[in-house]
Amino acid sequence: MKRAIVVVIIVGIMGILIHAASASSPAISVEPSHITNVSPGDEFTVNITVDPNGTEIYGADYILHFNNIVLRALSQNKGPFLGTGTLPVANEIDNSLGKIDYGETRTGDTGVTEPGVLATIEFEVRSPGISELRFDKEWTQLSDPEANPITNLAINNGTVEITGAQPSSPFLVYGYVSYENGSKCSNPHVNITNLNIGKEWQAETSPTSNYYQLVLRHGIDIVT
Repeated sequence: MKRAIVVVIIVGIMGILIHAASASSPAISVEPSHITNVSPGDEFTVNITVDPNGTEIYGADYILHFNNIVLRALSQNKGPFLGTGTLPVANEIDNSLGKIDYGETRTGDTGVTEPGVLATIEFEVRSPGISELRFDKEWTQLSDPEANPITNLAINNGTVEITGAQPSSPFLVYGYVSYENGSKCSNPHVNITNLNIGKEWQAETSPTSNYYQLVLRHGIDIVT
């Protein structure tokens, strides 16, 4: 049964894209994706990881945004993903803008196909609140051995909840999926993406219905 349904929903100033899931893509991620139980004065680290998913990766670049009211970036260090002897492209921290820039490329003729840690970032907690660790989609990319950008890159952001932050409230996204002729598409496979932050979730569906729903969180999943 076909399930390739594309729907765009705009809720307030947040864009939601709903689409059928595709085959595995190379991915760049913040790990762990969700950090809690940290307080002002604490320090913690996150890894920026890359999973090639079978694609040969030769270079990587990213810009990561964070809330500089609640976090301060202390350091950013190269990880083992691209191996030794790589050429640095960028390694900059700008706490005044809440922005981290990183890039490096391999030398030689071959790329990397095994997943690994591209870089490690250390943060200091400044005050209670919630900070997203969000890749800038325009400036985040992986490249192949011919220096061509990987076009089907999956981007997985992270969040940090600091003790004393206001609890998040639920935000319900729901609807019904139909084919072009109006007939019901039962048991659809529905993914929902916040276009502002590039984060994606899979909605709850039923084998006997075309209804889908997903409960998101203000201040964490819904970030403007």
